[in-house]
Amino acid sequence: MPAIKATNSKNLTVSNCRFYGFKTDIELESVDGFLSENNQFSQDDPRIVLKNLSEEISKSGMDDCSKQRLSKEIIEVLSSKNTDKNKNKIIKSLKYIGQRAVDFFIQLSAAVVAGLIIRP
Repeated sequence: MPAIKATNSKNLTVSNCRFYGFKTDIELESVDGFLSENNQFSQDDPRIVLKNLSEEISKSGMDDCSKQRLSKEIIEVLSSKNTDKNKNKIIKSLKYIGQRAVDFFIQLSAAVVAGLIIRP
């Protein structure tokens, strides 16, 4: 069960929240304009979320080349200053893998916005 679940929403902002004890912190479906500010997540180490996302991609039915390409695109989007442009493309690709993969990517994106992951 997620701490926050939003569907079919626009311009959603989550600020100054602490998420502890939830399987998923934030679950978004068809949400445009998501912003996370000054939030604390139960998994303070985003490397865990990235590992979980990698595992979801790895066990998917995609061919190895597609898995590698998607993984590379995810890292590029997360390290880019303009993540919104390509974020929806990644989410569409991850939906074929499953909602857990989408949730992990959203958590990573939120971690970048919250400053838990510092871009190069």
